[in-house]
Amino acid sequence: MSSEPATPSRPTLVNGSIGGVVALVLSFVPFASLLGGLVAGYLEGQAIGSGFAAGIVAGIVYGIAGYVLFLLFGGVMLGFLGVPMTAGLGGMLLFAIAFVLVYALAFAAAGGAIGAYLNREFGDEIGRY
Repeated sequence: MSSEPATPSRPTLVNGSIGGVVALVLSFVPFASLLGGLVAGYLEGQAIGSGFAAGIVAGIVYGIAGYVLFLLFGGVMLGFLGVPMTAGLGGMLLFAIAFVLVYALAFAAAGGAIGAYLNREFGDEIGRY
């Protein structure tokens, strides 16, 4: 095994987007952003810093897509319940987006670093496409 990390075959944005989509599909599982970051970091390669960056991209994709889906479906559900969209509810939604993005970014970035480490340790046995 060489001491140099292999260069990724795809750009970081693509690997991070794949991880973000994985996290979005697995959003019913606790810590889905960690799993999405893990996939992104593993796909990115053996460098921990590159895996961390891919995890951040995965967290951004997951956070934004999840928030948009919440606005689409959650807003419809609030409309059915007859909840008026007051300024207080708008402030709560802004707080929710900040919380979701921080949650998604933190766990996805950690997952990206772990995924890159796993690629370094087990990449030859498992394979990387």
